[in-house]
Amino acid sequence: LDGLRQQDAEAVTTIGDASSTGTASQREGSQEQSRTVRDEQRLALTNEGSVGHPFLCSRPCLYFAAGQCANGAACAFCHLSHTKRAAHLDKRHRDILRQLTMERAAEVLLPVLQEKVLAVDDAGLCRGAFAALACACGVPEVSPVFRPSRSERTLIAGLTSLGLKCVMSTLRRTIVDNESVAVAADELLRQLRYAAPQSDELSP
Repeated sequence: LDGLRQQDAEAVTTIGDASSTGTASQREGSQEQSRTVRDEQRLALTNEGSVGHPFLCSRPCLYFAAGQCANGAACAFCHLSHTKRAAHLDKRHRDILRQLTMERAAEVLLPVLQEKVLAVDDAGLCRGAFAALACACGVPEVSPVFRPSRSERTLIAGLTSLGLKCVMSTLRRTIVDNESVAVAADELLRQLRYAAPQSDELSP
């Protein structure tokens, strides 16, 4: 009888060890899979269009999502996931913007852009680049007492719903024939892309 009890105890121990080994193996497999996903996401960031995701990257690459992007690291579009479609100005907002002089448009756009820059660059690393852009636009200092008209407030509400890069692109399209604005905007965007916090998708 004692021999049978000993055999039963050994059998239970063996099953328990096998179960523990299986659980540990599953856990290690899950951790390895998570590491692989993160590595793939970091690899995706090596292409130019993904830098600054999700605030400052380019539009999503349709070919990458289908596994057919032939440009790889040279692709100018984002290889990471985007949860929602980017907002755009509607016809009413665009009409208001077209009616403004370039100087007034800059006075309307720059405070909105400044708020979005500060939201991404809370350490103020890009303050000098933003100041250079404002000077290039003919607005050396963004006024804290800026008083927009009623139609301008409507435009500002539309601009506020846009992403940072979209506001900057709107500024560049509005202040035309000004190479210094284009250069200053490119430099601000370059600095912001590396000052912006990493996407949660890449958290360890």
